[in-house]
Amino acid sequence: MTDQRKDGEYQLNDEQKAAIMALRNQKFATWDWNYGHSPEFTYHNHAKFTGGSIDVYLNVEAGKISDIEFRGDFLGVRDWREIKPKFIGQAYRPAVVKQLLQEHHDGQYFGSISDGELLSVIFNQAQNSIVNHQHS
Repeated sequence: MTDQRKDGEYQLNDEQKAAIMALRNQKFATWDWNYGHSPEFTYHNHAKFTGGSIDVYLNVEAGKISDIEFRGDFLGVRDWREIKPKFIGQAYRPAVVKQLLQEHHDGQYFGSISDGELLSVIFNQAQNSIVNHQHS
């Protein structure tokens, strides 16, 4: 655009591409960069599954869950509030929340709604990408 659109497209060489990917992996793709230093935020999401509908309400401060609420008609055998304290202070990361859900899955707090379905609501992502996603 500086030469009346006569400038050609700039092509990155392999070394430049490698440097960009290294910076991405070392800084910009890290949990600390994306969540750890993020401002406080609130989040709400709703979904309907075979096992019922569920709403999640989250408060996140410095990348950690400071409050969480679940509402819906999911007919849990036990009250999910029994495990609410386990969420507080945990990093807002799919792998962390997935582990917490798996540790308390036997309580049947969310009826027949699966851990993968819960994760998809908590993180507003496709179920398969969360269930299989690994964080280092």
